[in-house]
Amino acid sequence: PTIDALADQGALFRRAYSHIAVTGPSHSSMFTGVLPFRHRVEKNTDILPESFETLAESLKDEGYSSYAVISLGVLKARFGLAQGFDVYEDHFESQWFLKAEEVTDRIESILPDPLEKPLFLFAHYSDPHEPYSPPGLNYARFSVKLNGENLGSCRVDGMGCEFPLLLKSGVNEVRFEPVDDGIEGRLGFRQLEVRASGVDVALGSGWEGTRGMPPRRLNRCRLPATLIINTQAGGDVPASLSFFADKEIDAAVSRQRYALEVEYVDRQIARLLDLLKQRGLLDHSLIVLTSDHGEGLGQHNLFGHKKQVYDSLIRVPLIVVADGLIRPGTEVTAPVSHVDMNATIREILGLPPVGQSSGRIVLPQLVSDTIDGEVPKISMTFKSSGEVDLRAVVLGEYKLIRNLDTGEEEFYSLVQDPDELNDILRGTLSVKERRALASSGRILDSIAQMEASGRHGFVETATLSPEDLARLEALGYTQ
Repeated sequence: PTIDALADQGALFRRAYSHIAVTGPSHSSMFTGVLPFRHRVEKNTDILPESFETLAESLKDEGYSSYAVISLGVLKARFGLAQGFDVYEDHFESQWFLKAEEVTDRIESILPDPLEKPLFLFAHYSDPHEPYSPPGLNYARFSVKLNGENLGSCRVDGMGCEFPLLLKSGVNEVRFEPVDDGIEGRLGFRQLEVRASGVDVALGSGWEGTRGMPPRRLNRCRLPATLIINTQAGGDVPASLSFFADKEIDAAVSRQRYALEVEYVDRQIARLLDLLKQRGLLDHSLIVLTSDHGEGLGQHNLFGHKKQVYDSLIRVPLIVVADGLIRPGTEVTAPVSHVDMNATIREILGLPPVGQSSGRIVLPQLVSDTIDGEVPKISMTFKSSGEVDLRAVVLGEYKLIRNLDTGEEEFYSLVQDPDELNDILRGTLSVKERRALASSGRILDSIAQMEASGRHGFVETATLSPEDLARLEALGYTQ
């Protein structure tokens, strides 16, 4: 209800698009107003160059105090998005993930009261996100034992578990046992790791695959299952055991959990708005709600994101609220994008436009009563993060997708076929469709020329520790 109420208070953009379904690159476009092929942040761990001016930097020049709380490690300050922020809260414990209530808690703790300057707040909520583990469900639990001694229990919810170990010299057995009857079928253990020096770790009983093999990034088992740890040290060895455990779930359960996570984050947004209202920060404020990408929940046989440019992955919510400027209940049905969002925010706040930005102002009250629906919106994937180089253009009601590796194309009418199931290139095109296809093809040709002419220099990629790589992979972001 909170998100719906926000939409009623301002402008709801029915067809808003992200430029790439990867968190770091998408936020780089949001903050700079520049398409991914220009800022060159193609994957998580790429570092946004300092040469690009972010929204926070522009607002800092105008006297704003800028605060951010992030909930995913792929947005840590080391990746360049902290440019311009006075406070950028990016501290994580054992995993690179915060639940929504933790984000709101941190915002409440870091915001000065009262504020001496105008405020820019970036509140980054990850929910809904893999692993889909909304609060309130009755998750099954299993126990973890070391050499027969109970260390505690862990929920089967995909979130991280960590246990300290004190290993004896010789062979040690870690045993995972169900606590109740709620665990049926296989469990998946991601990033199953024992941290200690001078130990050998191997799979014991209960696992799929060969007994005695060391753990892989993903190991499947049926409980009870064991892990064998061998140490040749003369005495006890301190160590730690960590993993992410979840049941295999089908598309229907994924969608159910995803919807519950949306409801959960909606409650936390309500809590955030109430906090800001109590502190007198909502009056005369500009509020923008959007997402960095969508999510594959079985559509096109896709789960997660990153690897495609179908609407399920790149179409995002976008709501803009500004008292006295935007008529409540405004709806914009023309396609818009995140670089348009950046340009519109800058116009509302009186900030200068950004060089290299292709964004357009997309609020009817700022330009006219209608928004031009024939301005192309560009999305893409890169092989470095999505396994294939795809380019897509939304032009009015049509979308053209081009595979740069094979040259193959897909063409959809998003009005007649919003789920993108009927590639109309496989049939006979109408005159209108042929014209839209030709225009879309020329746009992608132009994008290819701009990419080719602009590919000089390189973007720095952060070097991650093995622990940070494990945290990245636990979120579904494999390198």
